[in-house]
Amino acid sequence: MIVDAYAQQLYIPWTMTTQEFWQDTERAIRSDGIVALNINATTSDAPLLLAVSNTIASVFDHVYIVPLTQDSSWNYLILASNRAVDLATLSDMDLASPLDEYADVLQSNVSEIFYKQDELVLTDDRAPVELMTEEMIIDFYFDN
Repeated sequence: MIVDAYAQQLYIPWTMTTQEFWQDTERAIRSDGIVALNINATTSDAPLLLAVSNTIASVFDHVYIVPLTQDSSWNYLILASNRAVDLATLSDMDLASPLDEYADVLQSNVSEIFYKQDELVLTDDRAPVELMTEEMIIDFYFDN
């Protein structure tokens, strides 16, 4: 399943970042399914990226993040599954999907993310995604 529904160029809808959303997503896919999410972040330690990836890791057993920033973009790909994904064999597979073109990048740049109980988990009651996005953009422009 591919999740990519930005309301504007940089803003991900907050409703698609919460633990409740990811629990619904987990129920909607097969037990061996993989969810892919594109997210914009200025750096790999941007609070928005960390919060979204930690939230996903609070639901799925295996979460991976891949920076797709070779072209100076702010794109990161998050993959989530309840089974381990062998990304080393990804380029050998006949994916016939939009992810196929990223197989080599996925293999060489992937990092596994583990749930951290002491880090922010976005919920329907607390998901300051717009604020986090705006702070990230402001920090980027003042730091550059």
